Amino acid sequence: DVVLGVSAGPRVELKVLPDGALPGSVDEFIPIKQQGSADRDLLEDSRARIERALRSDGYWKATAPFTTSLEAGGALLVITFAIERGPRYFVERVELPSTLSLPGDELEKLIGVSRGSVFDEDSFLAGLARVAEAYRRAGYYAMSAEPAYEEVAPGTSGARAVVVLYPMIAEGPAGRLAAVTIDAGVTPQVSEVDIRRVMTSRPGQPYVELDTARDLSAIRSLYLDRGFPSSTVALQTGLAEDGRAVSLTVRINEGPRVFIGDISVLGNERVSTRAVLDELGLRPGQPAGAALIDDA
Repeated sequence: DVVLGVSAGPRVELKVLPDGALPGSVDEFIPIKQQGSADRDLLEDSRARIERALRSDGYWKATAPFTTSLEAGGALLVITFAIERGPRYFVERVELPSTLSLPGDELEKLIGVSRGSVFDEDSFLAGLARVAEAYRRAGYYAMSAEPAYEEVAPGTSGARAVVVLYPMIAEGPAGRLAAVTIDAGVTPQVSEVDIRRVMTSRPGQPYVELDTARDLSAIRSLYLDRGFPSSTVALQTGLAEDGRAVSLTVRINEGPRVFIGDISVLGNERVSTRAVLDELGLRPGQPAGAALIDDA
């Protein structure tokens, strides 16, 4: 005898209040039917999805909280989303600080928010991130850009409001590379010319922290490819008192250089050892470079 015991749990009923408050279909924003689930994570994701969609459409203060309740003696689970859009916000203007080094029209283009447009906070924050990147590419390594808002009271209907956007930009000093020094020991095996060739940072250029990080990675790769698996590379930065002149020092500990001593081929039955070795292209005596071995 086989006995199957089925516990269906409560039937789920979904309510969205008020009618028409969702910015799309119920299945798109609250996918209970598609996923066959009504767990807490799905409901929280649905709440965030609804609020994000409404806020991108200008409803800056929109909320979409939900409640759950068991009814009919535990046979019915009622999930209720109570959506509150609030007023729809439009951009009154973008107020930049009065004295900035980068041109105002360039910054406005990077921010990408125009007067009279529907206010989307995420778009504004993305624009500030682009501004920060432009400043850092110009050498303003200590700059910061924070958002500030001045909310104007809604109109008499309460359905429309405007907001003034304030990109709070603190530029800090503009750093420029005064010197780039390579210290690889007394008798380096890799020439300074080869090291500088893989670097982006040059004296006279703006000091860009991202470039120095890429330089560090490029020098490490250079040494690995030359057969120095235990080499270490460090970058040290020195600043003048005013923070404008920046000196960069690259300190390298090469460690021993490793060469290929012997090549063994194991496990080949149908392909000859000679064919495998010819395809590898490796020869004893070559430096054991990482790129060379990976390619082989």
